[in-house]
Amino acid sequence: MIRTHDAGHWLEVILDRPERRNALTGPMYEELADIIDQADQNQKYRALILTGAGEHFCAGNDISELSNVRSSTEPPPIKFLRSLVKADIPLIAAVEGHAVGIGVTLLLHADFVYAARDARLRMPFTALGLCPEGASSHLLAQYVGQRRANEWLLLSQAFSAEQAMEDGPAPIFWLNSRLLPCAPANACCENRNAKSCWRYWNGSASCLQTCWKAKKPCTFWGK
Repeated sequence: MIRTHDAGHWLEVILDRPERRNALTGPMYEELADIIDQADQNQKYRALILTGAGEHFCAGNDISELSNVRSSTEPPPIKFLRSLVKADIPLIAAVEGHAVGIGVTLLLHADFVYAARDARLRMPFTALGLCPEGASSHLLAQYVGQRRANEWLLLSQAFSAEQAMEDGPAPIFWLNSRLLPCAPANACCENRNAKSCWRYWNGSASCLQTCWKAKKPCTFWGK
């Protein structure tokens, strides 16, 4: 349920469970963690690109697994988040359709997020009686302010990618594409230090317009 594509200098990772809107299961978390760890150690890859198969990015944790009895070992979602946080390889996420729960909070740990203008995001943790994971209550407030973060997290309000762009500090690029940003990943990450990728901002608009084919207006959210 996780597909990968070796694109040379970057690795594409596709959540491939479209019949469940790419909801994540325990084995999928484990596989994602292993893929991130291995890509992080492979100097061949300059970036890792994460996206979802079909019309949606990720519906979050498969709700049928929420009732599973917890074991004494590290839960698979936590293992995945730890791998995400500790990885040095730049992470780029491409989001279309719906992103829910951890499908949203993982974006706060990405280096770049490309979202379709009409993408819908929701973090329904409190509605489900759950605690937001991945330091999302802290990171989200840094991006959009405490009051807006409270609306989205405490009230479980859905919001659009366009609204996230307006409320956050990052600039918006209206791009005509729904394709993965593979070429921009290669262009910005000539070495493995994610911090050096900020030089990608120089001429970023022309780079993206050249590398993406016209399909659909998209927004850009930079970390």
